Amino acid sequence: MSEANDANLIMKGRYNLTRNVILYYGVKVNNAFKFSEGKYDDVVEKLAGDTVTEGYCEKIRSKMERHKLLQDFANGKNEGKLEYKKYALAGNAVWVELKYTLFEEPNTND
Repeated sequence: MSEANDANLIMKGRYNLTRNVILYYGVKVNNAFKFSEGKYDDVVEKLAGDTVTEGYCEKIRSKMERHKLLQDFANGKNEGKLEYKKYALAGNAVWVELKYTLFEEPNTND
């Protein structure tokens, strides 16, 4: 992904929403990406858990919920963004912009 060179990028990922799996997910730590495995739903819970208020937490859970995104894609919506405040590793609160693009994998129809 070309955005990996963006100095402001703090995480990146690619997921199969149909199968609820992480294809790759990396968090930037000391200018390097640490990658994880698991389920997309777990990533949403991690993002929601790092927010500074319950309002942001619920906003992430509702907007990024897997079945909702699949339905959005079926209805022709294939991208979006979400801004929220989260706690950084140092404990300070920072504004984050989460951008996403949805697409169908032609080889699997996922």
